[in-house]
Amino acid sequence: MIAKVSLHDFRSWYAKSEAYGNNFTYEGLGDLFNYLEELEDSTGEQTEFDPIAIACEYSQWENLDEYNEQMNTDYETLDQLSEDRTVIQGDHQHSIIDRDEKCNHPFITNDYEG
Repeated sequence: MIAKVSLHDFRSWYAKSEAYGNNFTYEGLGDLFNYLEELEDSTGEQTEFDPIAIACEYSQWENLDEYNEQMNTDYETLDQLSEDRTVIQGDHQHSIIDRDEKCNHPFITNDYEG
């Protein structure tokens, strides 16, 4: 049984979570929600809302510099990063969300640098 989750429900779950409430910004959650809906549309398969698994798979970064520092990498552009990782370019140009491939985890960014 899969229940339909709205953007409001999606954001609210994380806002109320003590453990995962700081994983994503308000805008980042919107971008991630849209990405997951587009993924459902493109595959034709519904995704179960598992907020803990989502928090495991996806991480949000302030910018590419922060990503490089935290991940010990040296990407110069998001295009370079997207050659190796899933980069989610959202509507809100403020941050990056990354999917960890070990956990099947993408990278969302709002700081697009080409």
